[in-house]
Amino acid sequence: MRPSLRQQLANFLRQRRRGRSFELFAMRTGISAATLCRLEACTTNFSAETLEQLCWAFNCTLADIFPYEFANPVLQPLPLVLPSQVQPVPLSQASLAERPV
Repeated sequence: MRPSLRQQLANFLRQRRRGRSFELFAMRTGISAATLCRLEACTTNFSAETLEQLCWAFNCTLADIFPYEFANPVLQPLPLVLPSQVQPVPLSQASLAERPV
């Protein structure tokens, strides 16, 4: 089962904290110890600002925080269709007359 975004963030924080106190970790990140504790426990939501602070503090990207999302994208890219591959569809006068306006 795919870990939630909260779980992925919590895992990232645990790995980066490496047993240090939340107070020391807070000084490094600029995020309060209480917020970091709640984020690691998956009991609060995070904001774009929080993610930005973490990326700045650890010189990392969102792909580092959410590796599953970037390694296994849910949406697959659509195949590229070149204009030369598109076949025109002829329209008859009858089909144009039946078209709703």
